[in-house]
Amino acid sequence: MSVSLYIRDMPEELRDRVKQRAIANRQSINSFLLDLIEREMQLPTLDEWLDGLDDLPKVPDVTTGEIVEVMREIRESS
Repeated sequence: MSVSLYIRDMPEELRDRVKQRAIANRQSINSFLLDLIEREMQLPTLDEWLDGLDDLPKVPDVTTGEIVEVMREIRESS
C-alpha cells in the first residue's frame, strides 16, 4: 500500500537543486526523492551503528609508545 507524503515550506533553492539532481538522474522528482529516502532508510541509525561496534573483534591492548616504536622500525628499514 502506498501513501502520499507532502513536504511543506521547502525553500525554492532546495527544490531547484532536487529538480536538477532528478533531471541528471533521468528521474522524476518523485522517483528521485523516493530512491533517496529508500537509500537513507537502508543505513543504520547512530544507535544501531554504535551497537554494532560490540560485535567487532577486540583489538589487543597496544600503547601509543609501542605504535611509535613500530612506525620508527618500519621507517628505518625502508
